[in-house]
Amino acid sequence: MVSENTIMDRLDRIERAVGEVRKQLADSSMSEEDYASLLNYREEKKAGKLVSHKDLKKELGF
Repeated sequence: MVSENTIMDRLDRIERAVGEVRKQLADSSMSEEDYASLLNYREEKKAGKLVSHKDLKKELGF
């Protein structure tokens, strides 16, 4: 049988873990501006308007 203290310790650890997950979710969520930028990037990629990093390095002389 599991003691009351063991159960309380486990609940405390779970509560801390959920708190950390909440912080990470808040830090990683996109703003409307971020989402609009992502959509713009996808449109430019589909249209072939983007320059590859290899081509950019050549243009800059790296």
